Amino acid sequence: MIDHENKGFINTEDMRRFFEAHDLRIETDEEGTQRIQRYINRFDKDHDGQLNYLEFTKAITPRNSAYLSSYYQRRSPVDERDLAERRIDWIMELGRVIETSINTELILENIKNELKIDAESIFNFIDEFKLGYISTNIFSRWTLENLGYRLIDEEMNMILSRYDKDGDYRIKRHEFIEEVGASNSEGEGANE
Repeated sequence: MIDHENKGFINTEDMRRFFEAHDLRIETDEEGTQRIQRYINRFDKDHDGQLNYLEFTKAITPRNSAYLSSYYQRRSPVDERDLAERRIDWIMELGRVIETSINTELILENIKNELKIDAESIFNFIDEFKLGYISTNIFSRWTLENLGYRLIDEEMNMILSRYDKDGDYRIKRHEFIEEVGASNSEGEGANE
């Protein structure tokens, strides 16, 4: 579907063509292409500039089973539509997942770049009430007030699925520091 040539990997050009072919919201100009490449780099464990099958599935799969099961509970039961319509729905859903994931990566990257401080300081800055965790409401409000980002539900869920390791819909200090520290090291390794 995205790897039309059956190369066994997906690169920036494959993703760009996928977004153009399905008229999805990610821009395919130079800036959009750079966003796609940054997204690929985030999950590209072997640092070859492309995603193999395992890297791709890790990129689009929620990291927490609580979020995955809540997604399936929201979906309506399968009706008797023909397979072509189901395939189109699946393609659009995949596109939305990738699009949301790319946007989420950009938001998180911008948070780290704009604040230019370590993970614990970022957490303390967001956790203004000193609760020891960040709720979805606090995080959404903070990103809007401090960075000008209005998070849609899918982006907030993607952020939660990445940071909230125990599925309690709160990002605790250790979860946040562990993830931000991991993504900082991955980013450094990718640039070397």
